[in-house]
Amino acid sequence: MAIHDDSITIQGHTYGTARAKLRYTDLTAAATSQVLTFAQLHAAHPLGASTIPAEAVIEAAELVPITAFAGNSATTATVALGDAGDPDELITATDVFAAPGALTRANGALVLPAIEVTAYGAQVTFASDVNLGDGTTTLLTAGACELRIRYVASATDSRI
Repeated sequence: MAIHDDSITIQGHTYGTARAKLRYTDLTAAATSQVLTFAQLHAAHPLGASTIPAEAVIEAAELVPITAFAGNSATTATVALGDAGDPDELITATDVFAAPGALTRANGALVLPAIEVTAYGAQVTFASDVNLGDGTTTLLTAGACELRIRYVASATDSRI
């Protein structure tokens, strides 16, 4: 999974989009589900920020299907987006097994826009009806999607 952060700062406000691209090769757990945090992915692919800054307002979340996930006789595959406290608060488990469909916008329990008091540690949860890998390598043969979180963060004003 690759991750990067597109951001611009205007008059003390940072407008950013944290993005993560999930590929079938990222899924190696000898289990039917696997959680990948943006921080873990940042360590492997240092392309941008690994968290949404503290005091940021999360404005939107999106799941963009690229290629359907398949392999190892799987008949289902879903992706959810959230954090450790609520793994699907931004996007609930969404089918990524069928042919790529339309973009999925935030549909979780978190009502957007929402202020995150602490840095937001985004995580992706992938689930299937078969083991994803053998613990080291993937057993899947195809699949990719992109996850995006758009946010606005304000710089702390030392004059206050």
